[in-house]
Amino acid sequence: MASNTLSVRSQLVLLAAATCGLFLLALGGALWQMQLGGERLSGFIDTELAVERDVTRTYAQGLQMGQALRNILLDPANSKAYENFDQAKKQFDGMLAQIVARGHVLDGGAAAAARMQEVVQRWAPLQAEVIAKVRADDLQAAREVLVRGETPAWREIRGELLKQIEHLEKLTAGMRSDSAQALERSRLVVLGLGALRCWCAWWPRCW
Repeated sequence: MASNTLSVRSQLVLLAAATCGLFLLALGGALWQMQLGGERLSGFIDTELAVERDVTRTYAQGLQMGQALRNILLDPANSKAYENFDQAKKQFDGMLAQIVARGHVLDGGAAAAARMQEVVQRWAPLQAEVIAKVRADDLQAAREVLVRGETPAWREIRGELLKQIEHLEKLTAGMRSDSAQALERSRLVVLGLGALRCWCAWWPRCW
């Protein structure tokens, strides 16, 4: 009888040790997964999401420059149009520099960032030429530069920006899906740990 009692006690001790070990292993795995998920989300916010914001704002400032340039043509004496252009250009150039600094997340990587820079380097002198001809009161020549040079260059950079916006939106959607799956896995782990704890509390009563 004493031998059987000792055997039962030994089994209970081993079961408790094994259960605690599995519990700690599962808990450690859940915490590790949560940490990885948090680091990935933080990195995503600092890179992909930041670049998506900058690309979208760069596109908006490009549109603003185009509108200001046409307002300059329509009303050369309106100083506000020149101020709007200068302000939009400053914002555009600053955000483009930030995009280039994180070019690795673009569709095409650093090569795509270099391509955008190259287009902008051709586009900026055409904008300046339009303004210079307006100031020289040569509106016809300014319109020709706008139609034949400046507008095609803007369409080129606009196409690249829209391409990158689409690419980054897909990355955001993918990150959202990954985060949802990670949360579901964590939920299942928590449920499993809860079930294990209940089982550990109930099982010894059967002896």
